[in-house]
Amino acid sequence: MVYSLSWFDSVVPLWLSLGVVGLYLGGLVLCAEGLNRRFAWDAELTRKVVHIGTGHVILLAWWLQIPAWVGLGAAVVAAAIALVSYFVPILPSINSVGRKSLGTFFYAVSMGSLVGWFWPSGRRNMQPLGFW
Repeated sequence: MVYSLSWFDSVVPLWLSLGVVGLYLGGLVLCAEGLNRRFAWDAELTRKVVHIGTGHVILLAWWLQIPAWVGLGAAVVAAAIALVSYFVPILPSINSVGRKSLGTFFYAVSMGSLVGWFWPSGRRNMQPLGFW
């Protein structure tokens, strides 16, 4: 059985939910960038910190009841940035591992696909797990 927090059952304004997610993602990027600069971590390890950390956005978005269209829009924007950065180095940290890889693009596509397929199912207790 899934228990909810009674004080959080009310609808959170979308701007507040997006602000919380934005702060989390901004902090994650700053943390990864700081680890890279301060401790001279390998670019591959920094990418893993970002990939693992961004995966938790699904749980945060589910808890804050962010609509599926926001997740789909964010996935499309992230995929577009990753794809453009593959050809034009607008964000060199995305492709700074010394090899050409579309992994960041497909990561954004997979996150968007999961949100599109499982978010609207209506079974809130199973959505972050990827079940119907």
